[in-house]
Amino acid sequence: MNRFVSLLAWWGAVLSTAVLAWDIYKWRKTGRAKLTVRANGNLQDAHSRNPQKFIAITVTNNGDKPTTVALITFRYLKSKFRRWRKQKSEQRGFFNPGNPTAPLPYKLEVGAEWKCIVNQTPEIEKMSREGYFYVEVEDSSTSNHKKFARSRFVLDDYAA
Repeated sequence: MNRFVSLLAWWGAVLSTAVLAWDIYKWRKTGRAKLTVRANGNLQDAHSRNPQKFIAITVTNNGDKPTTVALITFRYLKSKFRRWRKQKSEQRGFFNPGNPTAPLPYKLEVGAEWKCIVNQTPEIEKMSREGYFYVEVEDSSTSNHKKFARSRFVLDDYAA
């Protein structure tokens, strides 16, 4: 009988630990915004003879909580090694979005998108070809730590 009680105690301890771990996992993964960023380049105005190229940036909230998009930034790293080591970027700055869906800061509801375009400068083209150029979104859920939603921006040589 003593062995049966000991087995039940172990079963209860293992089961309750598993339930606690599952609850912690659910708590960490739910109730927050999850942003997806897409950056597409080499876009031109079809109705204009202006040779200026643009980058279209789309931010989508795939989480289960609304957030406020505050800033669109970029980060340039020369090598993937620097990104893995989380070293400082060689260059960092922010974009001044043109033609946005709505001006920043913008409250992004669950399932909603925010779009803008930015000028594609020769400097951005050079950074995207030579290293790792990221478009990042800073929002109200990431303002206290440095884990931003990001998308790597790559220009193909054939599109130039």
